[in-house]
Amino acid sequence: MRSVLLALSFLFSVALAHAQFGQCTPDPKYNGAAVGVYPLPYDPATNPDGGINTSACKSFPYQFNFNVVVPDTINFPGFGDIPLESLSLATTGAFSNLPAGISYSCNPPNCIFLKNTVGCVALYGTVPTSVATGDYELIINGTIGTGLGISLPFTFPNASLYPGSYILKVEPEDGKTCYKVSTSEVRSKSYYGEINPNPVSMEANLTIFSQKTTQLKLEILSIDGKMMYSKKMFVQEGQNIEKIDVSNFANGVYMYRIADDIETALGKMVIQN
Repeated sequence: MRSVLLALSFLFSVALAHAQFGQCTPDPKYNGAAVGVYPLPYDPATNPDGGINTSACKSFPYQFNFNVVVPDTINFPGFGDIPLESLSLATTGAFSNLPAGISYSCNPPNCIFLKNTVGCVALYGTVPTSVATGDYELIINGTIGTGLGISLPFTFPNASLYPGSYILKVEPEDGKTCYKVSTSEVRSKSYYGEINPNPVSMEANLTIFSQKTTQLKLEILSIDGKMMYSKKMFVQEGQNIEKIDVSNFANGVYMYRIADDIETALGKMVIQN
């Protein structure tokens, strides 16, 4: 009975993760930021840590989230502060030079971000093998609705306000540095885990992304419900790396679970030693 329940849990986790792929949640750390798209563009002089910091592997699901911030006003050089009402993107075609297989969705779904809000855009999809590898420089085109009753075209990056570039790098299927979404993930509101590469051999590299600094419990269970690994761990807000020795694990499918007293995130790990 326990194995049946665990199998059902696996099926539920896969279904839920598929539903979440291509969706995003705004990052509250951008509350109060100036109008714009975050992370800000990459610029070697002013923002060397900005831009799109993960590349896409062909044939693997990919996702990168932008945050869209719309405060009360925007300061245009030469014009001063202009009252804002919204920042809008077309629901299709707002990103130029996207590689084939990659599209986007917004939160809110109509891609109209009202003043005094933080929204987000999920850049996601799977690049087919026929697409050329290399760097794709993206431009985001939108419209600013002002409190003056006029609308202004807006591009991002913007040489006057936020110089730099958004480069989406496409790598081959066997690329070692690209981001691969695990479609068996279940993300909680505050954190989720990724194992890359997956399948795993000898040592699992689990990256835990957390929205808060907290203590979590990490567990790995076999498909028949046997507890294979358990550890309490302290995670910082942001990215945390945990290396797990799986050299004594039999080849097969396992579930990893990350939990606190309120939330649980699940994922699937395949071991091939």
